[in-house]
Amino acid sequence: MKNRAKYIWIGILSLSLLSGLTGMASAEILISVSPSTQNVADGETFMINVTIDPDTSIAGVQFDLCFDASLISADSVTEGDLLKHGANTYFSPGTIDNTTGVITGVAGAITTPGATVSSAGVLATIRMTAKTVRGASSLDLSDVIVGDINGTPVSTIVNNGSVIIGVLCGDPNGDDQITTADAVIALGIACSGFASCDAATLAAADVSGDGKVTSLDALMIMQVAGSAI
Repeated sequence: MKNRAKYIWIGILSLSLLSGLTGMASAEILISVSPSTQNVADGETFMINVTIDPDTSIAGVQFDLCFDASLISADSVTEGDLLKHGANTYFSPGTIDNTTGVITGVAGAITTPGATVSSAGVLATIRMTAKTVRGASSLDLSDVIVGDINGTPVSTIVNNGSVIIGVLCGDPNGDDQITTADAVIALGIACSGFASCDAATLAAADVSGDGKVTSLDALMIMQVAGSAI
């Protein structure tokens, strides 16, 4: 059933063949979770977008999304504006499984013959709710397929995201204040890796949101801490 869902949009894309257009795209398409990182409070409802930045014409997209079900739950998936520019579309919100932490089979396709899109936009908006547990959950895209007007998959670059629950960004020691002590912790992580740190601490120290803790993060924390003195 999962394979059937994964390729359902390919059949729909065949409608576009009526236009008589042919060709195979060779460019890479950027598909991202946006924002890449965000901080939310315990129990807070928040939104993430799955965005597409194509540098060639496309007509359909499919993806799954994995998350930590102990920290957050998915509430709904709605269609964005990416494929709607003057065209009719098909959209499947997929299937949400809040036990295993996965949304499978989210898919969208243009059904207007000959129509494509080559400008950036939001494919889907996902509404999620944080649980009352401190931590950090990755938001990982998988089984990503982007198709051209012929239903031929094109190359993609995937940017995953994360959400931090109940943790102040820049406060890796978790005392709800940003101080020089937090800068010291961030610098220690940058220098030695601090492999024993939990995900929430690492996420709080990653002020720049680039997915790693560096001396730049420590400097940014120090600057905030200094301005509060």
